[in-house]
Amino acid sequence: MVSLEQFTSLGESFNHNVKSYIFLSQMPFQGLIEYLWISDNNDKGIRAFVNSDQIIEGLLLQPLSKFPGQDEQFTENTYQHPFSDEWFVLWGGTNELVNYHYAYENQRYAYDFLIMKDDRSFEGDASVNESYFQIARIGNKQLHFE
Repeated sequence: MVSLEQFTSLGESFNHNVKSYIFLSQMPFQGLIEYLWISDNNDKGIRAFVNSDQIIEGLLLQPLSKFPGQDEQFTENTYQHPFSDEWFVLWGGTNELVNYHYAYENQRYAYDFLIMKDDRSFEGDASVNESYFQIARIGNKQLHFE
């Protein structure tokens, strides 16, 4: 929780040297709509979660790191995922706005995959691990993802 004065100060500081923000995406997630914007310099991002009453339930102002030498390198290996169904990438990409792993060199290009049903990754109590859709069947084997 921050006061209006603190929020105003934070916003002014964060927006220093930003001329505009570019809208990236809007996506339903966990009963909310997630909106993403990135600054014209690609060095700041904004994530907002809005409920069906158009009330902001979450807001993130994120400075973005850049690792252009690494981001422009591509693997020559071919990988196959251990699943074949359609899964949702929650975290994955080349900045902290879309991939919190990006800040850590040993996780920079990691992806988090979720099973989604009706724009949700769980059913029931969100604080209980067993509520999350986490079982994938590959062939005759069941794999548990945690």
